[in-house]
Formats: sequence, structure tokens, C-alpha cells
Amino acid sequence: MRIGLDVTPLASPLTGIGTFVQRLSAAVANDPDLTLRPIALTGRSRITLNRQLPDNVAPVTRSFPARPLLEAWRRADLPTVGMLFGSVDLVHGTNFYCPPAGKGAPEVLSVHDTGPWLRPNEVDRTARLFPALAERAIARGAHVHTLSVTAGKEIQALLGIDADHLHPIPLAVDPVPAVELSGRWLTKVGDRPFVLAIGTVEPRKQFPELVRACSALFAEISNLQVVIAGGPGPDSARLAAAVEELGEWSDRIHLAGFVSRNERHALLRAASVVVSAAKTEGFGMVPLEAMAAGTPVIATNSGAQPEICGDAAALVPVGDWDALTIAIGEVLGGDNFALIDAGRRQAARFTWKRTTDSILALYRELLS
Repeated sequence: MRIGLDVTPLASPLTGIGTFVQRLSAAVANDPDLTLRPIALTGRSRITLNRQLPDNVAPVTRSFPARPLLEAWRRADLPTVGMLFGSVDLVHGTNFYCPPAGKGAPEVLSVHDTGPWLRPNEVDRTARLFPALAERAIARGAHVHTLSVTAGKEIQALLGIDADHLHPIPLAVDPVPAVELSGRWLTKVGDRPFVLAIGTVEPRKQFPELVRACSALFAEISNLQVVIAGGPGPDSARLAAAVEELGEWSDRIHLAGFVSRNERHALLRAASVVVSAAKTEGFGMVPLEAMAAGTPVIATNSGAQPEICGDAAALVPVGDWDALTIAIGEVLGGDNFALIDAGRRQAARFTWKRTTDSILALYRELLS
């Protein structure tokens, strides 16, 4: 059975979705009953894509620029995957759009959250095409994979998807290796307590508000630092302004930009607390990574975060910044052994084998 899998997320720095695609492509390639047909919508980034493909997957030699094809697929179901990449028995679009399979072949569409529909001004130009592309695939009969039960319910309510076409299958986390802080981080934070937040700087992450909530503790905790690690995004200017507003305390805020995997692991292990103050999340990769690293977690009670975190995080209401400040202060000043232990157990429930086995089982069900 030939599986057309969209591996385009591997053409960018590796995120949670990129890791999912990496693990899924390896699982398809390892299955003796399946043949992987990589679908790549990228131009000059094909080198990055091939470098991030698993070792058991042959390098991608055929790719096409994304924008013209997405514009075409928004209006019609041509060209099909078969025309571009060769014949397939099933197509899986891993990031909000599904290239048309053609000839009645089943399609699977991964929809991570409702952001492109509900917050179009907070996503980039390409992501604004996603609602039309996803809805067209669903109209063709695509089965929808979501990253959590919560996200599935939100997407079902928004798009009216039949329950038998909805498949909540969560992502997973790897164990976080024991990596020590080094280089610039020895100077920036050293052995001082610090709050860590990770993610692209976009409005739903609410990083400027998090900075202000943390700054309310600066007078009380004189050496407290804040590290925000993530690539630039639509909210970068607002975040920079929030830091500048702090005046003499602005040097307590460290905007790290995109960090390497080793840096990420070191920061997750060394942080005093990891905070996810997001308005909503379709999954909650960062809280789970922090739990796997043995670091206490504070998260908003929004989107899928209560579902994914369970009782292993301190949850605060979205937008209640006083409550967040209090929660951070309590974690920084408290005994967190029970929370850390619960976090390790919670993270251990989410394995990539469980995720990929569930996706491959869905493929077989649709192909039977």
C-alpha cells in the first residue's frame, strides 16, 4: 500500500509537528506492508528537509513550490498527488491541507487547532489559505486527525464533521536528555531561578502579558530571570515593547529566539518553572516536554492543556494575570516534588510508538 505523506514540515526548523512527521515517516518506511511516497512542497529548503528525514527514508528528489499548488487546490482538486509524485493508495496531509489523492483514494487531514479560522489576523499569509483548503478536503470525504479530544470537539463544532470521520490521536514527547546549560546561558541565567516559556512569538502565546506577570515578582525575588525561547512571529514588536516598558528590569528578560535542540533540553531541565500562558492550544507539547524534564509546569486552563496536563500542572484561568503571578511565586517558593513526580508519570503516557501505531491503524482501516 502506497502512502502519500506530506513531509513539508521537515523543510523548516523542527517543531512538534515536524517531529510528528519525522516519526510517522519512519514508521511508514519501517512497515513491510507500506511504501512511503513523500510529498514535498518546498523549493530551496529541500536540503533542510532531507537532512531532517529519518535515516530509513530515501532523500526527496522531487518537490514543488508550495504557494502555487495551495492556490490551485483551494479552487480545484487538480493536480492530484499521482500527477505530481506518483500513484498512491492513501494521502495524509499533515498540516491543515491535504493534497488531492484522486481516483477515490482515501485521505487523512491533520488539523492542529482552530487558529486559522478563528484568528486569521494572527497567522501568516500561507496559513490564511488553510481554512479553504481543509474545508475542500473535508468535502471530498477526508478523515480528520486532531491532536486531542478537546481540539477534535472544537473542530467538529466549527466545521460540522461527522463523528466517524474524526480521529483524536495525540502527539508525544521524547525523554529529555541530561544536558547542562553552557555558553551564553551561563552568563545570562547561570544558577539563578528563571521562568521559561517556549514557542513562536504569536499573539495566542501571550508572551508580553507573561513578561508583565513575572515582573510583578522582581522586587520580591531579586535574582529572578525570564527566558522566552522561540522564533520571531506576529507578536514580536509587542513583546519587545513589553520588555522595554520594564526599564531597569528589562535585563531580567532574555529573548532567546529559536534555540537548538540541545539548548532547548538544557533550558527545560534548568528552568525553575515552565509556563504556558496561551489563549488556547490544540495539544500542549511544551508542558509535556517540561514534565518529561522533571520541571514544574504552570499552564492556562484553555484548549487542550487541561486534557494533556491532567493533574500534573498548576492550572490558572486564561487572562487572570494576578493568578498567574501568584502561581509562579508559589512554585518558585514551594516544594514541588509531588508536581514533578506527577509530571513525569503524565509525560510517560505519551509515546511516539502509541501515536504512530494509531495513525497506521487508521490507514489500514481506511484501506480495508
